Amino acid sequence: MSFKQISNELAVLNKGSKIFVARFIGVFISLIGAANLFSVARGDMPLFVWASVTTLGLIGLFGSYAVWVDKRKQAVTIRAKMLFPIKTKHIKFGDIEAVVVDERMLDRHDARLFLQLTNGDRFNLAPKGFKKRLERDGEDLARFIDIPLHVTYK
Repeated sequence: MSFKQISNELAVLNKGSKIFVARFIGVFISLIGAANLFSVARGDMPLFVWASVTTLGLIGLFGSYAVWVDKRKQAVTIRAKMLFPIKTKHIKFGDIEAVVVDERMLDRHDARLFLQLTNGDRFNLAPKGFKKRLERDGEDLARFIDIPLHVTYK
């Protein structure tokens, strides 16, 4: 994940270079799917195989996940989409107790970043990432929305 402040009132937390790689691979797989369309029409390839490959290419090409932080709306918006929104979640600043960077249970080198809500729930922003990177992104996010940061493994 990488935190990027777009303006004084808007910031985004997204996967940056991973999205670029996924889109590049998605274009490649989509081209393979388009080329194999003629094999399906002749009956050389099963329709199920072609549809699976083409769907995988479209997911790579159009899929994205981003966390938008808007000070004007006083909300954090988590959005996953492909050609259409798959999941959209809005969390008000008042419902957020802290930004937490936590060590993963079985892997000492990785961490996860989540929002601790006032009702005790946790909302996962980054399920896996390098500790230093997620600490930096967590600090930036906490400073931007003016809430505390908790690092549980120090």
